[in-house]
Amino acid sequence: MKTQRRPTSRDATHAASWAASWSPGQYQYPPAAGWSNAYSLETDGTDDYVNIATTTDINFLHNGGTLAFWANFDSITSGINAIGVSTSGKQFYMGLYSSSYTYSGYQGGSSYGSSGGISTGTWYHLALVGTSGGNLKTYVNASEKSSNSYTPNASNNPPSNFFLGGTNSHASGGITLTNTIDGHVDEVAIWTTALDGDALTAIYNSGAPTDLTEDSGNYDNSDALWGYWRCGDNDGGTGSTITDQGSGSNNGTLVGGSAFTSDVPS
Repeated sequence: MKTQRRPTSRDATHAASWAASWSPGQYQYPPAAGWSNAYSLETDGTDDYVNIATTTDINFLHNGGTLAFWANFDSITSGINAIGVSTSGKQFYMGLYSSSYTYSGYQGGSSYGSSGGISTGTWYHLALVGTSGGNLKTYVNASEKSSNSYTPNASNNPPSNFFLGGTNSHASGGITLTNTIDGHVDEVAIWTTALDGDALTAIYNSGAPTDLTEDSGNYDNSDALWGYWRCGDNDGGTGSTITDQGSGSNNGTLVGGSAFTSDVPS
């Protein structure tokens, strides 16, 4: 396990701000100078979504991967409310099953467990981690909620585009929207490695998003950041495109009434 440490300051102001807000057992790192989170994505749970042009590029899950994002639900259905790709046997999605359970799919496996109770109108950090050794875990606010096994297989990587605001269940590269979200998502990220619990705690950051393109504290995985969709930030909160800030360069296109809003986790 990595030792919790103070972050390396980027400038004197950053260091002074951290020192003033730090207390034992409470870690909330201030954002890097020039970084802010002002927008999120809003979808209506019916026909709104973002189509991210990943096609077959998510081809690394058998070697380990992580999906994490922030969500604030306006309403929660009694079924699956998630983002990602939900093609049978070739999955990569994370969300909820009703408000009571985390629910996820990863290659040919799944992982689900008690969510601890999710309320509408509240921001939560959700994460799915798959290891090359065949373990799947889900997290809410950096707290582990489930642990299940799967069989890693290079042929079980997703065949279709990744969605925000719902999942894509089309089996051959097309578009089939399902498992929609009525609410907001923000700061969606995919890594080509299985993040550990310490890294997820650093990303959750006591409820305040951080810049995932830079290492900070126990988060030292920025070099494995493959997809990073900030849901309005870096795009001025306007237009119909979410620019991918990760190494995969897979931009997303807003569909239906999907829109950027100023409701963000903080």
